[in-house]
Amino acid sequence: GNLVLAGPQSVQEIAQSRAADLVVQASKHESLEAQSCAVNALNNMCLRSEHCIAQAAVSGAYASLAATFQPTDENIQLLTITVLYLLTTTDQGDVGDFVQLQGLSHLIPTMMRFMSSLKVQEQISSILQRIGHRAEMLEEILRQGGLDGIFTAMHRYPLSARIQVSGCYLASRWARASQDGAQRVAEGGGVELVALAMQNHLAEVDVQVFGCMMLKAVADQVAESPQVIAHFGGVEAVLRSLQRHAEEGQLQEVGVRALCSVGQQDWICRKKVVDYGLPNDPSEAMSSKDAPVSFIPDDGLRGKKVELWTLWGKCVEPPEEDCSANDKLQHD
Repeated sequence: GNLVLAGPQSVQEIAQSRAADLVVQASKHESLEAQSCAVNALNNMCLRSEHCIAQAAVSGAYASLAATFQPTDENIQLLTITVLYLLTTTDQGDVGDFVQLQGLSHLIPTMMRFMSSLKVQEQISSILQRIGHRAEMLEEILRQGGLDGIFTAMHRYPLSARIQVSGCYLASRWARASQDGAQRVAEGGGVELVALAMQNHLAEVDVQVFGCMMLKAVADQVAESPQVIAHFGGVEAVLRSLQRHAEEGQLQEVGVRALCSVGQQDWICRKKVVDYGLPNDPSEAMSSKDAPVSFIPDDGLRGKKVELWTLWGKCVEPPEEDCSANDKLQHD
């Protein structure tokens, strides 16, 4: 572990000697001191060599790292987080080993404990995003309290693009996985957090794509969520995204679908689209699978008269309430 600090030549020699395999085995030792030395060495090696990262991943590092979270030594835990983060940047090995050996039951509490550290939050958020690619592990993250962890990090660090990308990704995955998942995302404050992320990180295409997916899924499955989306600026966030990223075909499609889902259930949301600006015909963006399609809102009613046309046809005024029923109640 210390030899890699000597320079690139030492790093190359260590990588070629497959020393990472030995270090991974040493990290499984019962001695806390041996574990600390092994994880520290693995951290130094992986920080300086992608080859060492790949070696460690295929040598069972995920399984050994699940065990190193159990001791109460904070230094080991912090080093373990860094190594785990580096391992998830490669396709080598199986991150499922970490989950199966109850690694999440230590990782997520560690995330909450070190909430004041931006570095820790960015690393763990990225780790959870990688783990959440698989449906069975996505559910385990939710079961272990990962929703509270990632939403707390999003709230604490609204300007961290890495945290917001991971948070929007996980929120969209949970919301699309099941109605219960969508309900939990909505009740956890996901609509407000995702809408804010889309507003703060307009240039981040991933934030916009995952955000639109999440808003659509929640609008489709959770009662009264369209009103919540409208309240927190979700409609405007989607429209700005469509306007900013006219050449991003996937974003154009998921953005249109999000507006359809929100607008079909709430007149206020439909009016917001009209007030912001009238989109072009959405049918092309919905059907195109090859080339990106421009779907840019016009200037809207801001100083310009426009025809009241939306994705839903004419923007019809909501029906007037039946006054007779109200009068009857008052008389009774």
